[in-house]
Amino acid sequence: PDGDCKFVEEKGKVTITIPGTYHDLNPTPAFNNLSSPRILQEMEGDFLIQVRILPYLRPKANTSTKIHSYVGAGLLVWHDGNNFIRLLRAANGESGFLFSSVEIFKDGKYVGGQNAQVEDKDTYLRLERQKGKFTFSVSQDGRKWSDVPTPHIELPKKLKVGVAAVNSTTNVFAPQFEEFKPTKK
Repeated sequence: PDGDCKFVEEKGKVTITIPGTYHDLNPTPAFNNLSSPRILQEMEGDFLIQVRILPYLRPKANTSTKIHSYVGAGLLVWHDGNNFIRLLRAANGESGFLFSSVEIFKDGKYVGGQNAQVEDKDTYLRLERQKGKFTFSVSQDGRKWSDVPTPHIELPKKLKVGVAAVNSTTNVFAPQFEEFKPTKK
């Protein structure tokens, strides 16, 4: 949305490059920023989306442009700036923590989510909507999946789905996405 990020596709791999400026996906008052770069397409009804996020450098402590030195890349289900879900492979510079993160926003408020530690290797993220219910899963090998328990959220049948990246550091962040697979169910 800020027009300052780059998108490059090469041999099935997409790289989103974000400058060292604040680009988030969080409408709550403490963050109040939706300038995260994203690639979205319309999807209606039940669907399954999946992506592989390649390892990236973790942010250094005290490089934050806002609250935390934080980066993340992954899946996005978007209705509007107040109602969406993000499932990211994320890293925090202050704690050194590398994790998967589900965050659900309804009417501009954070209504729930879940974090789980992941290893510093390829991370597969999968998000499915079946009969209006969302299921979130994470895998380190693309075969063995772990479901992430989260609260239920209702969103309209017609949504936009895709990939997104966030950066709250003063350093360039350039995550790479592979094997993006949106499937209508």
